[in-house]
Amino acid sequence: MRKWLNPAIMILLAAAVFGTVPARAQSDNCLKVVGTDWASEQQSVDPLINNNVADLMRLTTIYEKLVELDNGYQPIPVLAESWESDAAGSVWTFHLRKGVKWHDGRDFTAKDVVWTLKRVLDPKLESGAAATLSMLDPDKLEAVDNHTVRITTKSPTVELPILLSSKYTAMVPDGMNRETMQKKPVGTGPYMVDEFVTGPKFVAKRNPNYWKSGLPKAPCIELSGITESVARVAALQSGQADLLIFLEPSATATLKNDPRVKVMNSPGGSVMTLSMWVDTPPFDKQQVRQAMKLVVDRKKMVEAALLGIGAPGNDNPVPPNSPDAYRTDIIPRDVEKAKQLLKEAGHPDGLSVDLYTSESISTMVPIAQLYQQMAADAGIKVNIIMSPADSYWNEIWLKRPFITSTWGGRPTAEALSIAYLTKAQFPETHWYRKDYDALIVKANGTVDPAERRKIFQQAQKLLAEEGGVIVPAFASVSAAMRKDCSGYEPNNNVNNNDFSGFHCE
Repeated sequence: MRKWLNPAIMILLAAAVFGTVPARAQSDNCLKVVGTDWASEQQSVDPLINNNVADLMRLTTIYEKLVELDNGYQPIPVLAESWESDAAGSVWTFHLRKGVKWHDGRDFTAKDVVWTLKRVLDPKLESGAAATLSMLDPDKLEAVDNHTVRITTKSPTVELPILLSSKYTAMVPDGMNRETMQKKPVGTGPYMVDEFVTGPKFVAKRNPNYWKSGLPKAPCIELSGITESVARVAALQSGQADLLIFLEPSATATLKNDPRVKVMNSPGGSVMTLSMWVDTPPFDKQQVRQAMKLVVDRKKMVEAALLGIGAPGNDNPVPPNSPDAYRTDIIPRDVEKAKQLLKEAGHPDGLSVDLYTSESISTMVPIAQLYQQMAADAGIKVNIIMSPADSYWNEIWLKRPFITSTWGGRPTAEALSIAYLTKAQFPETHWYRKDYDALIVKANGTVDPAERRKIFQQAQKLLAEEGGVIVPAFASVSAAMRKDCSGYEPNNNVNNNDFSGFHCE
């Protein structure tokens, strides 16, 4: 169905075409940041409920974590200044930053860390990090003093600081529950709100007691979403938006030659997936899953679906150029072998499958469309079912047996855990394999980096060859801002957005 733009957007488009850039629209000096969608229901300001673009934008504005990752997936201090462990990696001590205040004026202390991590582990709260951090024992989280936390893990976990960088581990105040949080969220981040009201945009004011000197630079920030790509680009070009995050390839191509705009790309990328339930026909047969992977021309997927702004994938969430990758060459396309596998699986004349997708993440749609064309060569008819952007992650994702999805780039340990462990909160492929789980546990507890890497590679190979995930490509994380703005850089992990230094002249 053709989408028509409303008159206001047409005006913006005209401004873009004729090169007229209106004066900056923000009479209140609020920075205006626009994402790709804005969920109309179940809007959250609880870090444990963090499943769409709108949630990500709000939560990274209000809250902070003990540790963040740089674009090389190395841990960097945030609310924890430093940390160390015993030789086995079983007892960890985190030293907290002093002088940090919550938005309500209280001091940030070790008790807040203990409370936050206990919430993450509480099965009633259904945290997305519960499986990834299952090595934590809620009874062995200790506030040694106001600024020291001791964590004793159930098994050696040498990458615990990296695992604590999960988007679900943003710190919340001791005793703060979900009901209270949804009315008035309290964090340590650069911006704050007096109350949370659901709606088409989120406006937060500067935190006057922010621990980073001189930040944030703007008095307020306004977050919103525009699903339609052309309208989103027009909003930036006309001055109605200052920053676009999660920029799709077509928009990147449009904006890169515009002298009024700065386009930025991260060195890594988002994991683009087509995910099948391995316990549901026809995907319950390994030959079918393998056939559906072999039809993919991965280099063409990057060139045509991502317009060259990305890199090919090998059916697991670790990119081939990573030192941890189980193989550096790209899985070749083999249509004839795919046909043979389908025949062995009882489908000599091919098969028909429904693939659900949405424009909530724009790169999912061209990948679905190109996959449809590639699969047809092997007799696989892919029926693409478009779903509304504002409800896809609540009503389709994890609820249909074949879907498109995307994950922010993550360090190897978390990337292989968050959707693929037996107890993962987000089992996109229903990959319930104890032998796979055992490899991840063993790797997390292996102190020697070279040996740990070998074990992670075994897990990748198992997932790629027998699992239900197709990873045809990694899409570069791109963003664009007006030329008189600065202070924002896209992160490899789309879940991490630091707006504290972002400002416009």
